[in-house]
Amino acid sequence: MNVKQIAVVCLVVLCTAGAVSAQTVWEHYPGNPVLPPGDPGDWDEGGCMVLAVIFDGSVYHLWYEGLSTGGYWRDIGHATSPDGVTWTKAVGNPVLTRGGAPGGWDDANVCGSAVIWDGALFHMWYEGRATDGVGRACYATSPDGDVWTKHACNLPGLEPGVPNDWDIDAVRPKTVVVEGGTYRMWYTGMKILPSPVGTTGVVGYAESFDGINWTKRPDPVLEPADGTWEEEMTVAPHVIFDGTSYHMFYMGGAEDYPPTIRHSIGYAFSADRIHWYKSTANPIIEVDPGFTLMAPVSFDGSTWHMWYSHTSPSGWTPILVSYATSTCCAGLFGDGFETGDTSAWSQSVP
Repeated sequence: MNVKQIAVVCLVVLCTAGAVSAQTVWEHYPGNPVLPPGDPGDWDEGGCMVLAVIFDGSVYHLWYEGLSTGGYWRDIGHATSPDGVTWTKAVGNPVLTRGGAPGGWDDANVCGSAVIWDGALFHMWYEGRATDGVGRACYATSPDGDVWTKHACNLPGLEPGVPNDWDIDAVRPKTVVVEGGTYRMWYTGMKILPSPVGTTGVVGYAESFDGINWTKRPDPVLEPADGTWEEEMTVAPHVIFDGTSYHMFYMGGAEDYPPTIRHSIGYAFSADRIHWYKSTANPIIEVDPGFTLMAPVSFDGSTWHMWYSHTSPSGWTPILVSYATSTCCAGLFGDGFETGDTSAWSQSVP
């Protein structure tokens, strides 16, 4: 059985499990945005870049990068919500700040992040940027999402690549899924190229048995496609495992494409975590005018929940966070075969 046949089988299984509608329709909260920037003078007055959202059984937890007025990445904040819509920022924000990691690997910046909840602790893998400008994978834990203990940086096996590698300049964790005692990570690998190309980004994959020592797959698992809306980068992979198959929401970018398309959200499907099939309807979420950036998604068994960051109509900052839900499919289709139609995907922007 080839990869395409395997994917078709998985799609049939998913459809018979309840995803039987002919369309994928996202309903966007009419009161968007749900997480505004901070007040003038606050550490996050330039906006909030959503990183991860976790439901612990009673409360939604959201972590985000706070931006200064000029749009520079800074530290990581935390917010909670009873319903995923009404958010309260933590009094002690930012909750994860630059500096203090072993080896000084995050002295310049903290960003990115993948978060999981094991019933007792939140585990976060984040990018720590050192003063040498290189981003390395770091690990921290917290009992409540507010108070974090940093354990390690430049995690073994996740070190940035050697010269000319696709992840030489940054390893930025974005999703960690635990299956049968194995930690599975999808991350952004960055490489800075000479002008005019600039920074390129792809999606890498790694596995671990303890969350600290990792084995990277040598090649990217999702890459840009030449001549398309994502010809320069496919980054920020947020992966959902529904018990049978994998769904990835990612950001694609191409500076030469119209602003309504470049830096938008794409969708891909996989039966085995490694081989991904991009939607023929990509990009699935766009903002006009502006860019759509990160898009964490969760699935509660019947409803898909998406929180997506986007620029404001007036310019690059402030960055806003909006919310959408779907009760169908989340785009269950693959390479040349469709079980859903994403033509109805849209967004609500103030």
